[in-house]
Amino acid sequence: MNNLYADFTEKILNLPLWVKEIVYFMLKQNLKSTLPCSNIDIDEENLYQYLCPEITYAGKKEYERLKIEEPDSTEFKFLDALMNKLSIVEITLNNAWTLEETSQVYYHCIEEQFVARPENPVISAKAAYFANRIRIGEYLKRIGLIDVDQLETAMRIQKESELANEKKGFASILVDLDLVTRNDTDNILLIKQESKRRFILNFNTSAQSQSQTEIQLAKDEKTIERLTYENNVLKAKLRELLNLGKK
Repeated sequence: MNNLYADFTEKILNLPLWVKEIVYFMLKQNLKSTLPCSNIDIDEENLYQYLCPEITYAGKKEYERLKIEEPDSTEFKFLDALMNKLSIVEITLNNAWTLEETSQVYYHCIEEQFVARPENPVISAKAAYFANRIRIGEYLKRIGLIDVDQLETAMRIQKESELANEKKGFASILVDLDLVTRNDTDNILLIKQESKRRFILNFNTSAQSQSQTEIQLAKDEKTIERLTYENNVLKAKLRELLNLGKK
């Protein structure tokens, strides 16, 4: 398996020190201007993308089954990456997935007990949040910034505001209640938004080639959408025929 992420980082790490110093400075400045919260100190222990999920015995058995029966499935590709001890960021970039897509298959594998559940509550909460299994309020509760009562209070206020036709983000309600700060919410909300974007890491090809890859991925997604729609139509017709047969 080609590890695009490892190849890419190796090129950066092998740069002369005087070049790395400039790259570091530029990245730091870029993060400061991009992230809403200016505090960019990154705690490796809580960095979800850096996690190497641990495949279980059940996961290895499923891997062997999929290797024979469904070698092109997303689940097999994910488990195959775990067999090679790859991290979330490596899995995402190697497969040209979004972080959201990786998180969804990862969380599915957690539920099926194919991979071990992360012990770190921050990592576990991020996995669920990026996989769209929980919302921002539950995420903040799981990492210990708010408790159950505070979450329920904010949910009640949001419901009341919706009834009054007032649209307000849940994070903003928590900030207004002085339960959290903007620094607690803004960065994770932005990263969540960015997790839906697809990034093609291919530094050996031209920009035109990369653009063509992105166009092909978009076509593949449209094909999947069309096939899903057609499948749903056929299911509806089949149910209709079965109901007619019962009459």
